[in-house]
Amino acid sequence: MLINKSLAKNVSRREFLQKSGMAALALGGGLTFSALTEGCATLTFKEEAPVIYPPLKGHKVQPPQDGCLFGVRTVYDDVKRRAPNIPRHLRYFIDYFTKELNRKPSIFAIQIWVGVHKTLMLRAKITADQGVIPFVYTGFPPFHVTKGHYDRPLRRMAEKARRFGEKYGGFFINTMWEMNIDTINRPWPWCVGPSLFKEAWHRMWHIFEENGANEYATWVIEYQVDFPLESYYPGDDYVDWIGLSGYNNKISQEYYGYRQLSQLISWPYRYFRVNHKDKPIMQAEFGSPIGRDQPKWLKKALGTLKSLPGMKAAICWDVFDHTIDEDMTLSEESVKALREALKDPYFI
Repeated sequence: MLINKSLAKNVSRREFLQKSGMAALALGGGLTFSALTEGCATLTFKEEAPVIYPPLKGHKVQPPQDGCLFGVRTVYDDVKRRAPNIPRHLRYFIDYFTKELNRKPSIFAIQIWVGVHKTLMLRAKITADQGVIPFVYTGFPPFHVTKGHYDRPLRRMAEKARRFGEKYGGFFINTMWEMNIDTINRPWPWCVGPSLFKEAWHRMWHIFEENGANEYATWVIEYQVDFPLESYYPGDDYVDWIGLSGYNNKISQEYYGYRQLSQLISWPYRYFRVNHKDKPIMQAEFGSPIGRDQPKWLKKALGTLKSLPGMKAAICWDVFDHTIDEDMTLSEESVKALREALKDPYFI
């Protein structure tokens, strides 16, 4: 959810949600009009555990047959609030969470803007050296991608990704996240509509394919759960996992109301389990604003994740997003709550 501040449109988070969220308020909870009118058959969806997905080709990150991979995302300034003396090096972030949660996270998300692929894969290497799966986020302007303006840096990134994979194995990669946000109220520059997004995704995927990186690169498409879904799907050949982004944004209480994770993701989860049943699902981003109710919200969220047997990974975001003024950093009480909840061996 973090993004370079200069890329955000000149619109406040409250204005953005006011324009896009009134339908959700009228319908109640997290079900927007688009959600209710898109794929209605999913409302009768049922499934039994365990959900075992077909194996992915090559050396990609495979979904566990039972249980859910658990990961985190943070940055130095945010974790420093709880650990003032923590060194700035990335590996110490992972050490910190391992100590505080009493378990090493399976996944660590790394988010960097375009043009710094050297740093991106270096951070992936540092993460993998700790025995943790990197989740690489990088954004590109779709129009320039489709015109070939980024072919050269993408080829270099793909070459580095292949070399990384040859040494460490599979890693997650995501680009142009939350691309399905309403184009009228878009906060991200790649919310340009389905056709251009898919064309850019295909071009990037093919560059990785031509350079042998897709043997390891595990492509995750990430939807913001309050907006239309299917029209942005690039096709089964181009997607390995389906990711959901869902936050309890108290700043938007006037429009959405306070929402548990179950209210945020129940419909999108059902929709993808029915329409793309062979694609593993992950909760690529989730969190709740810092406050006295945050620990309880997170504990309940983990209960929701465990109740969905097709949900094979989840990443808790511990970040302050200055571009949209959302503080999802974890309090000390929330870290303790997560430590207790993660004693459950279901979370890997």
